Amino acid sequence: MNVDTDADTILAAHAAEHHGIFRGCHARMAGLSKRQIAKRMADGRWQTLHADVYRVNGAPQTWDGDLLAACWAGGFRAVASHRSAAELHGIPGRRRDFVELTCPRWRRAQHGGVVVHETKALDQTDITVVSGIAVTTPARTLFDLGGVCRFGLVEQALENALRRGLATEEELAALVKRLSRSGRPGGPTLRTLLAARSPGRRATESEMETRLVQALRANGLPEPVVQYEIWQGTTFIGRVDAAYPDAKIALEYDSDEFHSGRIATARDRARRHRLIAAGWLPVDVGPADLREGGATACAAIAQALRDRTLRPAS
Repeated sequence: MNVDTDADTILAAHAAEHHGIFRGCHARMAGLSKRQIAKRMADGRWQTLHADVYRVNGAPQTWDGDLLAACWAGGFRAVASHRSAAELHGIPGRRRDFVELTCPRWRRAQHGGVVVHETKALDQTDITVVSGIAVTTPARTLFDLGGVCRFGLVEQALENALRRGLATEEELAALVKRLSRSGRPGGPTLRTLLAARSPGRRATESEMETRLVQALRANGLPEPVVQYEIWQGTTFIGRVDAAYPDAKIALEYDSDEFHSGRIATARDRARRHRLIAAGWLPVDVGPADLREGGATACAAIAQALRDRTLRPAS
């Protein structure tokens, strides 16, 4: 048996399970000596990404591999975080044009395409694993996004995480309380968003629905009730994206992706008829209505609110 070939096979299998990336310790565990490692580096079989972190030559370069390599270069307890963590969790605020991590201390040289946050305020409970990469939990990711993203984008990320069950309001409130003592950025944004949520409020069902609520707020309209269930006595009429119950105005985000085809059109028409029969005013808002801040659509909704609030009771 060729010992060198056997060691290379073991190392290649390990790298294949880790986005083509490995460390010097993995090579030694596979059975390669310092001399053999030096020879492979000299032969160009490995590409050095960071000190003691390599990619097998010929393995495709991927964002996941670059992120894992940066985390391994960061040493013990270095994890993907902030916008890279948002990418791994699939929540708004995600970015793939660079990699971002958090570690107690970055001892490596500056490296293009790597954003590093140093902190000791990172408990084991703040860490999970996605795609074989150590990463901040969704809750901690939301907290960190508050320090690097605009307020509206963090709100979209929060709604996404709550909707998908990635985090709970209770978990987030406890996290804010714990980390605010360390003065970490992100706390004020997340605290403000949580405080604005009324008890029992449902999450929006899409990013565009969140944008609808944000447009209403930005144009001076009252905060609507999201995912509102409409009943007529004991008869369930339907659940709408947002509503002003006192004025009986039902707001729906009208996306072609979910409202196309003859069956969907007929279903939506019948639902609309039921709403009108129950005394509600259905208002559809589409992608074009939200461009440039949604001022025109919001003005129409504001007028409808005035008309229906001031009209005499029937």
